Amino acid sequence: MSSVTPQQELNAALSAHSLHKRGLSALNAYRSFPGKPDGHHASQVVNALVRSGLVAEATEFWRGLGPLKSVHAGTALMKGYSLTFDAVDNAKALLREMEASKKFKPNARTLNAFLRCLQWNLGGAAVPSSLVRRVGDRSSLGYAVTAKCCLGLDCAAEFSELRKERDDIAAKACLDVIRMKLLKGEPVADEV
Repeated sequence: MSSVTPQQELNAALSAHSLHKRGLSALNAYRSFPGKPDGHHASQVVNALVRSGLVAEATEFWRGLGPLKSVHAGTALMKGYSLTFDAVDNAKALLREMEASKKFKPNARTLNAFLRCLQWNLGGAAVPSSLVRRVGDRSSLGYAVTAKCCLGLDCAAEFSELRKERDDIAAKACLDVIRMKLLKGEPVADEV
């Protein structure tokens, strides 16, 4: 019979709090833990806070993490920023912090969350194509194409790439945006 360690108990509690969107309960469990929580536990707290809509609290928690910061915690926070209006400055600062770090560099999920934040908060006005090329995955490309189409910018190359990749979901989203703009009488790039 194996015994459950206090770390495992905390892990289970934090997972349950996150699942049920009880961010403050996760934060309290983390802070009252008699042992030493690790970076994984910290990531779970950020995720629970974000899932609970407590992005400001997640940001404060992140700022106090010190050496427990991780790409997982940063990505969870970036997802929170993508769901929060007027969070672009925070998202940019977080991305800069992560890129400057040796320990918790952003990965493709982090960068996709950043692209979603730009797309949803700015309509994609600031989606840098160099970032999309660096991530290099289809969901990034889908976000970039949709954002550019929303702005009426030339997205022919990216749209052709989506069609070549047979990414029907992203291509359909792009076409839906184009149709919506045409119905409203808004400009759409000629090349699309």
